[in-house]
Amino acid sequence: RQGSDPDIIAAVAERHRQQADDHWQTALKNIGRVKQDYRKNQNRQKGAGD
Repeated sequence: RQGSDPDIIAAVAERHRQQADDHWQTALKNIGRVKQDYRKNQNRQKGAGD
């Protein structure tokens, strides 16, 4: 019975790792989108100022 503990821990750790990976990928995509929007806004303001 004791031998199953490491397996359970490994399974839980793996599931958490996958969730963390998904979360990280989503966060990076969101950051990229914000940066693009920011650049577009900066360019638009520069154009209007000329």
